[in-house]
Amino acid sequence: MVANTFFCFQRICQILAGLLLPLSFSLSAQEQTTTLNILSISSWEPGNPYVQEIKQGLQRELEETIGDFQLYQEHLDARRFTSDSTREAFATYLVQKYQDIQIDAVVTISTPAEEFFEQYSPTFVQELIPVNIAVGSNYIDNLSRDDGAAKNHKIFVDHHNSLKQIQAVYPVDRLLIVGNITDIDGAERFDRFQKQMEASDLSLELDYQINQPLNVILDQVRQLPPRTAIYYVGSFKDISGKFATPEIVIEIINAEANAPIFSHWDISRENMLGGYQVSWERIGIYVGNLIASHINNESPTLDSQSIFEHNYNWNQLDRWDIELSALPPEANIYNAPPSFFEQYWFHLVLGFVGIVILYVILLLVYRNNLIGRRNAILSELAEIDGLTTLLNRRAIMPLLKDAMRRREQFNHTTSILLLDLDRFKTINDQYGHMVGDDVLAKVGEQLKTHVRSGDRVCRWGGEEFLVLASDTGLLQAQHLGEKLRTVVENLHFEEVEKISISVGVAEYKPHEGFPTWYDRADSALYEAKARGRNKVIGFAA
Repeated sequence: MVANTFFCFQRICQILAGLLLPLSFSLSAQEQTTTLNILSISSWEPGNPYVQEIKQGLQRELEETIGDFQLYQEHLDARRFTSDSTREAFATYLVQKYQDIQIDAVVTISTPAEEFFEQYSPTFVQELIPVNIAVGSNYIDNLSRDDGAAKNHKIFVDHHNSLKQIQAVYPVDRLLIVGNITDIDGAERFDRFQKQMEASDLSLELDYQINQPLNVILDQVRQLPPRTAIYYVGSFKDISGKFATPEIVIEIINAEANAPIFSHWDISRENMLGGYQVSWERIGIYVGNLIASHINNESPTLDSQSIFEHNYNWNQLDRWDIELSALPPEANIYNAPPSFFEQYWFHLVLGFVGIVILYVILLLVYRNNLIGRRNAILSELAEIDGLTTLLNRRAIMPLLKDAMRRREQFNHTTSILLLDLDRFKTINDQYGHMVGDDVLAKVGEQLKTHVRSGDRVCRWGGEEFLVLASDTGLLQAQHLGEKLRTVVENLHFEEVEKISISVGVAEYKPHEGFPTWYDRADSALYEAKARGRNKVIGFAA
């Protein structure tokens, strides 16, 4: 969800400069200029549509209340850049870029951006926050102060009213809750939902499909019983398990589901029925109102409920036979067909022909895009090992070649770990191939769970796995191999008493080529087997 915090940037620059830079500077304590300078820092990637809608609402409100202002935007891109070093670099970048600009307020969007400032300015949280805004399930409790020096604004996603509105529009007895708690804010978002449901008086059966692969969810939504609806609380992975935008996830689900999709988020107006939703643009308006009231030392004219609105998709209403009379009078209807006058005001015949041509073009474009997306999904499935859901050899080879290229062009160290299950043939012979397959699947799952975020794991073949450890030398890779060896050694199975792996490690040397690199790792693996198995051996060139 979205959390916004306003800061006095002058103090931030002083603190960050002291922490991160070998020099010091300060902004002059001159009177505020006529232009209000506002810095918005998003936790998400550049071009995120929700951030753009927040920006539109913020600009709209400030144009009406402040008039003369300048809005700067930066993006933490927390999903891609998670290390302390990248955040330190981002902090240094902010200080250097804005040291000559008098920033009057900072808006942080979502938890990672907020935590970024808390991490690098610990004293600032208690002393200088003029306004804190927390939107959604992840909010801050203990920032308000009795002396009025700081204000704490909390905005909760109203799941109770959202579900109550579902029952009013489309009477249901059961809701399939689709979500993923591993993404940004995911755990807090789901925890807030569960707490609201525990306190709710709604008589609904809730079926939680949390952190489930998309293919499992599709199997569920194809055969939902009557009087069931889908409630989307956030899932960001496609069929292959890779990150996907909510629009793509909802589109895939909508194409297969036999029940309507609702959500508290104003997203995917093409494939979702709608609901009582948080409006991103209204969040921006509300934030702008808080900024203006703080700058002008006035009370806000909007409250946190102003960010919610009733949104519904005309096509989905028609698909599920829902009458407009069932909707609240203030509901927004998207994709509604134009009126007769709007459609044919210029010329009846020309208008009709133009609409038919446009419809055909859009239909063809949509069909081609749909085919392209489905082909892309099929292509991704072809690169996934069906038993372990890891990458297969076909998928890992381009990544290996890219790692070799970066080593040779940019001197980025990289290593591979070749892992082999010890005495796996004995397991198959003694317990059967079903047990053997179960061992392979669980080992693959544990390898994927315990490697680092930048590493890639594949099933190389049979009982062999390969880990590509980017930006990793031989010693580091051996430590990683030892960690994985210990994880596998501690696994427990009902039928098999104990399993182990042997690991061979090799760091890539420039211009040696993949066959030689692989042979060195294989030789190290062979030596680990020869030394009694359940060992990690590194091959030093």
